Amino acid sequence: MKVLPFTSEEDFNKNEHEISKLEKNQHENVVQLVEVIEGDNAHFVVLELCSCSLADRVSEVRKLGTMMDRVTVFRIVSDVLAGLGFLHSRNEVYGDVKPSNILIGFNGRAKLGDFGGVVGVGTQKTSNSAECGTMQFWGPEMFVVGGNGVSGSQAGDMWAFGLIVLELLTGESWICGTNAVEIASSVGGFDVVSVCRQASMSSSVESLLCFLLSKNPQERLSSAELIRSGRLRSILGEETPLSQFIREELDCTRRKVDQLQVQLNERKNFAEAQASTIAKQTATIDRLIQVSKEKDETIAELTKKLGEFVAMEKRLNDKLNTTHSKVVAVEAQKTDAAKDVKQIGGSVDPENAITVWDPRHFRKEGRRITTFGVIDSSSLEETKTGNIRNQSAASVLSVSGGFAYQNGMQITTGNQVPNNNSVVTLELDMNKHTLVLFVNDQRQPHSLSNIPENVRFALYIYYKDRYADILSFDEVPAPK
Repeated sequence: MKVLPFTSEEDFNKNEHEISKLEKNQHENVVQLVEVIEGDNAHFVVLELCSCSLADRVSEVRKLGTMMDRVTVFRIVSDVLAGLGFLHSRNEVYGDVKPSNILIGFNGRAKLGDFGGVVGVGTQKTSNSAECGTMQFWGPEMFVVGGNGVSGSQAGDMWAFGLIVLELLTGESWICGTNAVEIASSVGGFDVVSVCRQASMSSSVESLLCFLLSKNPQERLSSAELIRSGRLRSILGEETPLSQFIREELDCTRRKVDQLQVQLNERKNFAEAQASTIAKQTATIDRLIQVSKEKDETIAELTKKLGEFVAMEKRLNDKLNTTHSKVVAVEAQKTDAAKDVKQIGGSVDPENAITVWDPRHFRKEGRRITTFGVIDSSSLEETKTGNIRNQSAASVLSVSGGFAYQNGMQITTGNQVPNNNSVVTLELDMNKHTLVLFVNDQRQPHSLSNIPENVRFALYIYYKDRYADILSFDEVPAPK
């Protein structure tokens, strides 16, 4: 993976340029782009995996005190030339040819790596800019007075390529220096003929290097010309016939085929194992589907029963819910309490709420509701007159004297006696079968129990011209 950091828009655009060049230039001698991941402050460029760079390989050979054999040199420079030829055919300039930018794959083939310097032919850049590549591999034309050289030269790529060929054949770097002045002086004093003769190279190799390392860029061989001419074969020398190179290439190819066959067998075995696993998983899925169908049928049956239970529970809750009835004593125009109940509605059936008014009692003092409560529906008479305390199976609370009655019998006294405009509430709890009295939201000490299943609310007004308004019937949730 290659990390391309960016801290500015300029850096970001440079990264995008390099990534674009990698995407567009796909070739066997160009490193392949696998994936690009954009982070908060860097691009993470995933490239094909290679074993090392050419710089690493040269360093290993030098540590051993040996030279790279001519066949290996020929194979590497042929791959580099093929990569350069591909880019040059697309009017591109690599711009930074050097050993550290040449990657060696696990199959021994060389590939062009870093694409940060790739530009179109003729692109103008400042010669003292790092964008123009590595100074030790600049051609002489880059060291011009005024500092305005031409980057984007394919001839410059071929100069750097020639230096790499020379270094691989001699085992030495011929351009040195730690700054621009020293490097320019080294380039100016470089004489390719002297170096070749010092290294006892053949005339054909010397001729090749002279065409590559000519200080006049117009005289250098282009990548296309060099490929067509076949001059690179001179590197093999007379002691290494072409037939030997071909045999070695065939041996290398056979080894690759053997490796591929091993990989193919491994993948075949893996695929067979995967197929067996998939077959087992498929059988398991089929069993799970069957179990799921059986469960679905069971769930459907349970859902049906649950619906029946819910309906049954609703019927029971209709009987067990707690109901409130609020009544207030007022001096007002005559009101039909039963009619008010019908208008209010609610979950309590208005037909089950009646007003009992007894016209036989005439007293001027006291303006209160006398008695109200619930009456067993089975014992209710057709008439709506008469004292409900005398009704059989009645459960009533007297609010004039604070008495409590059940089944026509006085149980106890002591509840609060409300005044005019007091709010009186009855709470009927069919879970506990109790009837509780509240006066102005204050619970009274005496309540009634053992209320029968089927009851109606009843109100008894003691005085002829005294009336009450039924404020509401409220159904509250049954206690848990």
